[in-house]
Amino acid sequence: MFFRQSSANSLSHALCIIAGIIFYFSLSGDVAAEDASASSGEEAVAADPMTRAVVPVPREDFPESLLWDHRYSLQTRQIKARPDSRILWFGDSITQYWEVAALPVWNRFFGSYSTLNLGCNGDRTEHLRWRIQNTDFSNSSPDIAVVMIGTNNSGQVQDPPEATFAGIEAIVSDLREVLPGTRILVLGLLPVHYRPDNPHRLLNNEVNRLLPRLADNHHVYFTDPSAIFVDEQGYLSSSLMPDGVHPSYYGYEALARKLEPTLMWLLRAETTRPGIQVRYGNIYLEFSTDPFQLYDLQYSTDMTQWIHVTEQEASGEKMHIELPASDFPPHSFFRISPVIK
Repeated sequence: MFFRQSSANSLSHALCIIAGIIFYFSLSGDVAAEDASASSGEEAVAADPMTRAVVPVPREDFPESLLWDHRYSLQTRQIKARPDSRILWFGDSITQYWEVAALPVWNRFFGSYSTLNLGCNGDRTEHLRWRIQNTDFSNSSPDIAVVMIGTNNSGQVQDPPEATFAGIEAIVSDLREVLPGTRILVLGLLPVHYRPDNPHRLLNNEVNRLLPRLADNHHVYFTDPSAIFVDEQGYLSSSLMPDGVHPSYYGYEALARKLEPTLMWLLRAETTRPGIQVRYGNIYLEFSTDPFQLYDLQYSTDMTQWIHVTEQEASGEKMHIELPASDFPPHSFFRISPVIK
């Protein structure tokens, strides 16, 4: 009797063990399947440039990601501490290195406008999207957000131009959401490498051909400063961009001179936006001026090509100009700049 009871107990114990083993391996199989599915999903994101350039992700390229984490933390504190910043600059190392290679230029051209540098070395479009989406901008209301991003998509992972454009388009959408009252100025990608036929350069050129699609010339604007870095044949200036990617001190100075009129125009764009003062078929413009200074009035439909209209001397601190609206295309923009003799 004892033997039969013991055998029965042993058999029952053995069956429990076998059932447990079967359950364990079935569960392990489910977990492995889930891991494989997650892994295949991540690999699919990494393999598809159109997805990779758009899906927001933080930097994970250790050890560079440690520096990125530090700079991102610093920037979030700066945004909170400086809610009065009028111009925010978003980008990669080309934006960040204003602080490294040309801080005096930055201060001279933009320092008085309370600007904040939000560039991060090595960023691609997907990294900048993550930073924007994971930053509290609730106390910020800048006038302008400057965006130059994408050259690392072309250079690091050779994303096709359409993918890089899609990433930049998503960034503009993010900024419109978190900074709804801010004008966004998208910059063309700078030329890279000495030769005009360099593959990285050609990818950047194609991105620049797509970027004007983003501009509605009301909330979003586009300008391409790349021409200042190359000669007529397209060869890169070694003095302006000695490493073939980042501007030198003189390169940043040339870039600042190129961008300053557009930024200053955008800061007072409420007086020169298309149609803002059109009455009885005439356009009425008002500009702040220096007395007795001669000014050149220009117009543009895309803020990249400016066309001369007239020269006029200012008689006081304000200049008022009246123009027939029929002489200009719809959605024209106007600007004045002092004539240097």
